[in-house]
Parts: sequence; structure tokens; C-alpha cells
Amino acid sequence: MKTLILLCFFLTLPLTAWAQKAKEAAAVTYPAISADIIARRKDDQKLRFKYIKLIQKGKQATKKFKALTEELQATDRDNTNRMREIMAEIGWPTYDKVGRYASNTAWLLVQHADRQPQFQAQCLPLLKAAVDAEQATPSNYAYLYDRVRKSRGEKQYYATQPADNRVTGEKSFVTIEDEPGVQQRREAMGIEQTISDYATSMGFSYQVPDVETAEKREKDRQKMVADYLGKARAAVVVGDHQEAAENYLHASFYYGYLTAEDYVAGARAMALAENKSYASTAIYHLMKAALRGYAGHASFATSEDFAFLRTARPENWSDLMALVGEVNGE
Repeated sequence: MKTLILLCFFLTLPLTAWAQKAKEAAAVTYPAISADIIARRKDDQKLRFKYIKLIQKGKQATKKFKALTEELQATDRDNTNRMREIMAEIGWPTYDKVGRYASNTAWLLVQHADRQPQFQAQCLPLLKAAVDAEQATPSNYAYLYDRVRKSRGEKQYYATQPADNRVTGEKSFVTIEDEPGVQQRREAMGIEQTISDYATSMGFSYQVPDVETAEKREKDRQKMVADYLGKARAAVVVGDHQEAAENYLHASFYYGYLTAEDYVAGARAMALAENKSYASTAIYHLMKAALRGYAGHASFATSEDFAFLRTARPENWSDLMALVGEVNGE
């Protein structure tokens, strides 16, 4: 899950020429904030280029990869905290406030704030208002809208978010709502790349289905998810946490079909299996449950069922506790 999330962080901004940036900088309302935002883009992209290159070379088990991952996470945290401060001071960084380039960069930094999904959700209506006022880029809203849905375990709408099934290795899009109309929605938001070309660039094939094919695909997914959940629950009954965890993982690959309770049950099975490779995924499942309004989220901090997660991934656990606090209005 950690690898998937960081891979999904890398996106290409719709950039203006450097000369245009200089011209904009002279006219914006908040030039210092504009410069700060733009400066943060350099490290964001540089670290992601390095990260992806190491993955492409199969270096995930190296000390260099671990160190780079920690540096990237620290950079994201710092950028997210700074974006919170900026939003509190000036609202969404619009074209007139910071310039087009910095405004697009602000979106990029928010898009990479996956460890603080509540903040991403809070930014969404601010960005929408800016888009409606022609003060922000419509495609940015589409990407963030899908990102927020994904953080909740829901279907996406514009097909901006690819995913890797960590169990099977399958690459595809996060489940898309109303698939037959997805290309038209992308075009309406100014996303120039076709969905098929976008899929190809991500390493898999995709064609927009007709209505009949989409309906069949939906029924097949519902049955598949129900089968996985049934197997997972049966494994829990006999105490086979590893088997339960694997089936919950299979089911969770299909966004839009699990309840908040399913995500908690899956996280519990992964934690009780005490498999460290599941730990980050389990914590993100608890985040999804909290974002979806799971009534027992306050118990995450003390439940012995999740004790393994607290020690296996302390930084991710801190992110979860911060999210629970935000959900509680603390």
C-alpha cells in the first residue's frame, strides 16, 4: 500500500513557461507565498523521480530505498503542514493570489497529502469554488475529487487514480462510477489525455465499456467481493487470521463495495496475522473507516487487536490518530 500510494503521488503538472511565471510573479497578491509554493515543488518532484527509478530497478529492499522513502514522507508532511498554514491565511491559492504556476503547484502538494485525507477533503470545496470562478484549473479538481473518494474507499469518477492489486499484481483503475460516461467527464474537466492512453502510460490496457458490458462488470464485481468477504469471515471464525487478511485484501481492491465495518474487520485480521507487510494497509483501512463515520473509531487507540500496528508502523499510526482527532473535532 505504501508503494502504491507514493507511486500515485507522482503526477505531471500543466505547466506554463518560465517566462510566464516571472510575469505572473510581479502581479500576484501574495508574491512571497507564491515563491514558497513554487520552491516546494522542486523537492516534491525530484524525490519522486528518484523513488520511481529505484522501483523500476527493483531496489525496494535496499537501504537507499528506505532512506529515500523516509525523506519523501518527511517532505510530504512538511509540505502538507505548510499548505494548511497557507489555506488558513489566504484560502485556496488562486491564479490572482499566487499566479497560475504556483496555483497548480499548490494543488500538487495537496494531492500528495494522502496521510492527511481529512485536509484533502476540506480543500475540495475551496478548489471547486476557485474553478467555478475561473481561478483554478478544472482538471486539478477532477484529480483531487477522485483522490478524496479513493481515501474513503469509494469509486472514483474521472478515472485519474490507477491501482496495483498487492495480492495478484494486477494493474487497473480504481473502480469507476458510471464507466460508460467516464471519457466525456474527463473531457468536460479539461483532461486532454484519453483514458485509454492514460492507462497505457500506467502500464495496463483499458477501453471504456458500453452500458451492457459495464452492467455485467458491476454484477461480477459484486459477486466477487461478496465471495472474498464470505471467505474472510469464515476464516475469522476458525482463527485463521492470515487467510482472513488475504481475502479482505482481495475484496478491498474493488473500491465502492466495502462498508466501514468491513474495513475495520480487514484491518483487525491483518493486525492479528502480525504480518508486517500488511501493517500500512491495515492502518489505511482504519483511516477509511474513520472517514466513513465508523462509530467505534475512538477505540482504535486502545484496542489490543491493533497493538501490532502501533509498533509495526508508528508513523502511519500517528497519522491515523491525528485523523481520528480531526474527525472528533479536536
